[in-house]
Amino acid sequence: MRMSGMAYPSPAEFSALLLERPLKDVVNEYIFSGKPYGGTPFAFRRRPGTMGVLTGHVRQYLNIPTAEITVIGSGKVGFSLSPDNYPRPFFEHSDLDVMIVDEGLFDEVWHCLIGWNYPRQALAWKDYVWARHRRDEIFWGWIVPTMIEFEPVVHLPQALRPLRDLKDRWFRAFQSLSRLVDHPELATRRVTGRLYRTWKHALMYHVDGLAKIRDIVRSRD
Repeated sequence: MRMSGMAYPSPAEFSALLLERPLKDVVNEYIFSGKPYGGTPFAFRRRPGTMGVLTGHVRQYLNIPTAEITVIGSGKVGFSLSPDNYPRPFFEHSDLDVMIVDEGLFDEVWHCLIGWNYPRQALAWKDYVWARHRRDEIFWGWIVPTMIEFEPVVHLPQALRPLRDLKDRWFRAFQSLSRLVDHPELATRRVTGRLYRTWKHALMYHVDGLAKIRDIVRSRD
């Protein structure tokens, strides 16, 4: 399939890509790198420099290389890539989703959780449920630090201090974007971030999402 002269794919063009191309290639070219439109997220198409503002701001709080920070989802291509909402257009008040890949930071979380659970012993029910959710996240290779709640935990809460600190830094990194009034593409939106251990983990997650969308597209034909 040949793309039209548009800088960003239309939903129809993207749907055709899902049917014609390997999904991992679609993820790498259109979601991670954005090669057809020079890597500039759809949300920043009028002010491409905003991407540099975003990555610089996040790096300041989390000490992560800018190459490991990218916008994904509707803010990247112009319409939702969620199987539940595909292809709802990106609009003025849409959320902005940011993907961060950092093996070292992810492993800090992992080691913190292991240290909290050692020496291994029977956990109180609330701790067991909490730990089970964390294990699920670790298994899939991604976490959203701001979504982790600590109130139910009763076993050695001090051991989770590093994870609490990361949650706080993560929250401040994205919440403080609202103060960048000179960059309304950031200041007026809800911006959230998800941490992946490696690009391979991120690739598998997004390929799975596109596979679900491809099934939806096929069912409509």
